[in-house]
Amino acid sequence: MSAVVFDTSAWISFFAGREIPELDDALRDGRVYLPPLVLGELLSGRVNERQRRELVDFLGDLPLCEAGFAHWVRVEALRSRLRERGVTLSTADAHIAQCCFDLNAVLMTENRVFELVGRHFGLRLLHRGPCGGATSPLFSRTGQLRPKKKLSFPDRSLKISYARRRSDRGGLNMSTVTDVLNNKGSHVVCVPPDSKVIDAAKRMAQQKIGAVMVTRGDEILGIFTERDLLNRVVAGDRDPKTLPVGEVMTAPVACGTPQTKLAECRAVMTRNRLRHLPIIDNGRLVGIISSGDILARENHEAQETIHYLQEYMYGRA
Repeated sequence: MSAVVFDTSAWISFFAGREIPELDDALRDGRVYLPPLVLGELLSGRVNERQRRELVDFLGDLPLCEAGFAHWVRVEALRSRLRERGVTLSTADAHIAQCCFDLNAVLMTENRVFELVGRHFGLRLLHRGPCGGATSPLFSRTGQLRPKKKLSFPDRSLKISYARRRSDRGGLNMSTVTDVLNNKGSHVVCVPPDSKVIDAAKRMAQQKIGAVMVTRGDEILGIFTERDLLNRVVAGDRDPKTLPVGEVMTAPVACGTPQTKLAECRAVMTRNRLRHLPIIDNGRLVGIISSGDILARENHEAQETIHYLQEYMYGRA
């Protein structure tokens, strides 16, 4: 079955209590994708703080449509081709349409401007006017909700069912360890268990890293960190020149895989008070990530989101 994208008007009707069976079915089947600018419009609506929290909680389980640099190039190309046919499309609407093209998805909308996109470029639509009547925008041009209805959020069982399905298949724009390693690289500093602590500490200082892996061949024995050096060597008044790393390393070691989601890595590291997480693939050490790497990735994604929302605001001006 096809992926489904719902624009802002369809979402607001849904949250206002209108029955939309297509959205219910798509949520249950795990086929709903959320364009980033639609998320921005929904969060900028005139809702109270409690409703906003519920909105974030509900939408937080939906995968965002991919919206990298190449996507925005295609968005502008779509607007340009429509202008050649006498159709003016805002950046936000072109973004929604392009998300559908990228995913080969069906668009559920109450905005008839998308009929023009469908007529010229084959955008597949599930068009429904409000309450079966003519279409009118549910957001003003300033991004405020037109109808002053209280949002009535859907049954949470939908969210639970959808989250369970999504956890099985993943989703677009869900950062994994691979995303970090692609930027950071896969080099890992390793030492044998009989290496002296002083030598391991010097290598950590030279490489400007906070941990080294303790290995024997391809076998991972443990990890030696700055915390081990402080708590087990310095505080224990032990001689780092004669003390083998194998006696003061942390073992066993919690590990991740290249496919592990960064949110899961962060949860494991927080729960076990870890700053470093080795990454293994088919039993082989392929990298290591730190809490700082995860924070940097989250900051990068936050900056991208801000950029997309700024593009939206300028495109709608």
